[in-house]
Amino acid sequence: MGRLDIGARLLRQCDDSALFVGRQHAVEPNAFVIELLPENHERLLASVCLVAPGLADQVCRHAAERGYTFVGPVAIDPRPAADDAAPRFPIDSRIPTVERQPQPMDGPTA
Repeated sequence: MGRLDIGARLLRQCDDSALFVGRQHAVEPNAFVIELLPENHERLLASVCLVAPGLADQVCRHAAERGYTFVGPVAIDPRPAADDAAPRFPIDSRIPTVERQPQPMDGPTA
């Protein structure tokens, strides 16, 4: 398992999870969780500061080529899977919910 394998799976996940909201407009999840076997996760952690941003850039370039848009910055979160997980690493993608702060209402003043 290498960065190229993860990158290819991320791009496939992008294509599979694009949400089309019009004829030519697709919104893409921007939060990706990659479950890796513990030994692969440990290896990746040694260079996660270099790998995660590179993978996020790869996802952004792919999205631009396909005309996808994101609702926020792309985040890649590698996590260790259960010891008995299959060698193929699952990827979960989602559009995080945004918590909105209540806005003050303009009304009559006393």
